[in-house]
Amino acid sequence: FLAISMNVLDAMIEDDVRPTSYVDPAVRPQQSSIDYVAKLLLEAENPLMLVGDQVHLTNAQPEVHALSHLAGVPVYGCDFSNMSASFKDPLFMGLTGHLFADRTVGITREADVVLAVGTPLFPELFPTLEPYFKPDAKLIQIDLNDWELGKNFPADVALRADPKLTLEAVIEAVRARKNIIISGATGS
Repeated sequence: FLAISMNVLDAMIEDDVRPTSYVDPAVRPQQSSIDYVAKLLLEAENPLMLVGDQVHLTNAQPEVHALSHLAGVPVYGCDFSNMSASFKDPLFMGLTGHLFADRTVGITREADVVLAVGTPLFPELFPTLEPYFKPDAKLIQIDLNDWELGKNFPADVALRADPKLTLEAVIEAVRARKNIIISGATGS
């Protein structure tokens, strides 16, 4: 219990009031990490992207759309309350389970590469003891909140970074890798 006398509460003070400091969270990973993410996505046979509220908060919806279409990655919303992906996008497959893990496991268990962008994994009210991922699946997490990185599942790539800046860089790396593959196949 904390008791503060009324005369202290009513007293006038002079203070140097300053505006709140703004911390710029715009962080981009090293190029080697970006290149590795692009490599994993392009080599995947059954990739999956999970998106959460940080996609909306960093205005990364266009990058989610561009990367999913460029690399052929279906997208699911995972615990998002803001529009982190368009429900009209043909590669947006819907939402993972919120109450029961069975829906989520049905979505994630066949993926060989899972890219989780700005989302916790997995906040169901009734989780499961079954594995959410295949034993050899690669998990990539991009999140500004390092508390979420590797918290519930070991991440093969954990990037404490701005989702928008990181996805922009991954898109460029995927385009570059696709150009190398195409030019190598044509002998140019």
